[in-house]
Amino acid sequence: AVDQVNRGGPHIVSGSDHGSLLAYLNLRAGKKAMDMSDFASALAFFDHGILFLDENHWHDNYNLSLELFDNAVKCTYAIGDHQRLNKFSEQVLSFARSFNDKLTVIYHAVSALCDASSLDEAIEKGVWVLSMLGEDLFQPSSRSETLALIEKTRCLVQGYPEDLLLNYNLMTDSSKIMAMKF
Repeated sequence: AVDQVNRGGPHIVSGSDHGSLLAYLNLRAGKKAMDMSDFASALAFFDHGILFLDENHWHDNYNLSLELFDNAVKCTYAIGDHQRLNKFSEQVLSFARSFNDKLTVIYHAVSALCDASSLDEAIEKGVWVLSMLGEDLFQPSSRSETLALIEKTRCLVQGYPEDLLLNYNLMTDSSKIMAMKF
């Protein structure tokens, strides 16, 4: 049903409430397509959802706008369309209300840099994100210092039985979880 309305386009909708409802329905359809790993179809739904939003959507429908754009970024990354990823990312980076609201987009932008072999830029942005999340990285000065730190960590963990480590409580702090991705 959503696909039929999409064929008519946003000009057939009267009133922002109807546009918001159709944007939401496209969001749901897009998420279902993503669940089936059909990222091209999902992106088409998110694209249409964005088209149904009104001019002041970042103010009037912030959460819906953020979710549509975040998911569009995920899909463009999945299909390797880095130009459109940048286009959708710019919107989120310009209008997101908090740094945490920008994290999904930044993560996929950094991943796209890695894919494009822009590793220095990806590392620079990743380190910046981690510092914004309160995770300042210690940068070893040499390979031998790095290896010594790895060995120290291995020795610390070695003293714990595997089942104890596996049964620790799951991390719930969303900032820490996102930091682990970088």
